[in-house]
Parts: sequence; C-alpha cells; structure tokens
Amino acid sequence: MYRLFAKIKEMKKAGVRGDGNFRVYTFSLKVRIKGIIPKDPKPPTHIKGKTLWITREYPHPFEPKPGDELVLSPDELHNILPDASGDIYREGFKEIVLKNEWMSVTIYPHLGARLGSLVYKGRDYFARVLEYCKKGWAITGGIFDLIDDDFPGTLWNGEFKEQKTSVRHCTLRYDKKGLEIVKNFSLHRALPLLTEITRITVKRKKDIVYSKCMPVNIKNPKTTLFVPTEEKLEHRIYQKTLTFNPWHPFDFYGLKLGSFLVGDNKGGLLYAAAPEKTKFLRARYSLASYKIYPVAGRKELKKGESFTHGCIYAVGDEYRVTNESITLRANIPHKSIFLVRGTAKFDGRGQWNDADIQLKPLEIEEVGKLWVCLNQ
Repeated sequence: MYRLFAKIKEMKKAGVRGDGNFRVYTFSLKVRIKGIIPKDPKPPTHIKGKTLWITREYPHPFEPKPGDELVLSPDELHNILPDASGDIYREGFKEIVLKNEWMSVTIYPHLGARLGSLVYKGRDYFARVLEYCKKGWAITGGIFDLIDDDFPGTLWNGEFKEQKTSVRHCTLRYDKKGLEIVKNFSLHRALPLLTEITRITVKRKKDIVYSKCMPVNIKNPKTTLFVPTEEKLEHRIYQKTLTFNPWHPFDFYGLKLGSFLVGDNKGGLLYAAAPEKTKFLRARYSLASYKIYPVAGRKELKKGESFTHGCIYAVGDEYRVTNESITLRANIPHKSIFLVRGTAKFDGRGQWNDADIQLKPLEIEEVGKLWVCLNQ
C-alpha cells in the first residue's frame, strides 16, 4: 500500500456545514505528487509529477492553502494506480480475501493482520483514514489491534506470516519483540458473520493493554452509535454531535452486552465480544468516520502466559436496539436471517413487525452466545 505525498497547486471551496461554533469546509484540491514516504514500496515511474483533483473536508480554522503538502489516501489514488481484488500481491504485498454468500472481507498480513475491509451488498463498513502519529504518517484504515498505550503501537505495521488459508478461514502468526500472536479469522458458512480470535503469548513479563482501533465509515448524516449499558441505551447522532466537538471522546462503561451497533437507514454493523473482556468503549467522531476503541483493559502477563480475545462482526439491512438486546435482520430473496445479541435472561423468543420469531443459540468461542433464526 503506497503512501504518497503531494503539494497543493490549486483549490476551490465546494461547500460548508456546521454552525457558528463549528464549521467544516469542503475543498476541491488540485495536487501534484512529489514522491513516496521512505521505506514504502517503489511506485510506478509515471506517478511522480502527476496531478489530480481530490476532495477533502477541513474544520475551521485549519483550512489548507496553496503550497501545503499532504499525504494521499489509498481511495484518492485509486484512479491513477491499478486496483485489484482477491488473493494477489497488490503493490508487493499479499492481501487475503475471505468470502461467503453474504460478505467479503480483506485482511492485510503486512499491516498488523488488520481487517482492511468488510463489504456487504456493495457497501464497505470500514473507513480508510490517515492519522498523524509522532513516529510519522501511519495508515490506520481498517481495524487493527493495540497492545500498549502508545498509538499507533507495536502492531499497526507488524508483518504476520500466513499459516493456513481457505475460502472462509485464515490463520496468521507474528513472532517478534518478545511476542507471539496468532490470529484466526473465520466467515460463517451461512450467516453474514465474521469471527476473529486473537491469542497473545509473551516471552518475557509484560503488561498488555489490549484494545482495537475501529474506523467505521459514515456516509449518511443519520448514522447512529448504539451502546447498551447497565444504565441506559446510549446513542449519539453523528451530525448533531459533530457541531459541538468532533474530537472529544465519549467513554461508555458498564457495557451490558459487550457489544455495540453502528447503523443508519440502509443497514447496521454489530460488534460483539465477551462482556467480561470489554472494560469500556471509547468513541470519537471524525469528518467521515466513527473511531471506536473497545478496550479489554490491562493484563499483567508473566513469561509464557497468554491472553485471548475473541469478537464477531455481523451486518444486516435492518436492526433494532434495546437495553436488553441488539437484533440484526439480513434480507435476501425468499429468506431473512435474524441475529440477536441478548442479555443472560434472553430466552430466544422475539418479535419482528408483530410476528413471533424463535431463535436458536449459537455459541462462539471467546465471545459467548448469539441467537439465530433463518426464516424461509
């Protein structure tokens, strides 16, 4: 994956949103590519000096000006660089693609075994963003693990080795810096459901502060984050909250289900982990994504000890969220699939549009129980 930097040659203001307290301007920028970030793979020779138009949003008072330099994202480069899909070597690095009837997911072994994309009915739920870190520009698109307090941490560009891969499963391994990490990804055969199991073993005493960085795409101003907690159903509407302070984090404690859902009027993404391994949830708003950090907390591991974390990602076309459950409904012709994450008291009986549905339990390693129903 390339990280190219460019200089702004021309710019046009294309729009504005927000209010008097906070405004975001949209600019069309004509940029000229100057070169590539050191240590990245060498790009095609025709790239340097090429100009292109891109569109970006900037909050006031951080508007750009001609002559400023910036780093181009992969999405901004797709028109001038060859794109590809499947298990191929894109720009010198292999990307693993897992597929079932419902979903397609892409995994980047060379970038911390991150989950780069999750596509359902043509929609990619994971955002590609660029973060500026004190160690330089780091591509942080997709979901990756954090095991220490220093962002972007040890693993954001750690190289994992492929151990075993099939159409719906893959196993990757990392063995450096006193750590052995094994990640297993598995797509369910008949459900829009991906399971990820991560096992971390330390070769010397080490404190692990495990969390995930999850940039979730926001293209609809009605996108909402739902987090059932012990006290209430938390939800924040992106457009309204952005008006006040887009960088202020929201912390959610007492997660009743160890889960949350990001949804709009076209579908929803459910994340679920074992409640006892989800200490709290931190959410930030950016201009085009939610940045969500499920935090498992600090683990003091002695030499040879391990820590295992499991989670699932599920998608659907419709959803309902209460303090007691999160329900996803995925639709294909002549069939609907219901996926429910409920409290310990949930008994598998539910309703949808005044019709009764009966769900069956599905136990998932390191995650716990989901409830499933296939209606013909």
